[in-house]
Amino acid sequence: MTTFFILSVRLIGRIQRTATPSFVKIFGYPVEIIPQCERFLPNKQGIFTQWLLDDSGIYTFCRYYPTYVQLAVVADNPDEQAIRAQYLRHNRVRYFALI
Repeated sequence: MTTFFILSVRLIGRIQRTATPSFVKIFGYPVEIIPQCERFLPNKQGIFTQWLLDDSGIYTFCRYYPTYVQLAVVADNPDEQAIRAQYLRHNRVRYFALI
């Protein structure tokens, strides 16, 4: 845990409710911001994820808009994996399939 304390900038994703005490006690996050972080689910319509940027105690809520290629690379649902595998099978050079 001590390695986290040398970082001045942290990017925090979704926080599970059961992890709230740790974020408050260990990292010193205000209890008031935790409920917002609990709702950080991917937005499929807007194609973005939500994050809390902690820059030395200055908290900024932000969004990340990945490219479709990035989404395809990290897709982990079985139907998404099958589509990706099929696409890669039909491409001679695997890396070009991702460009």
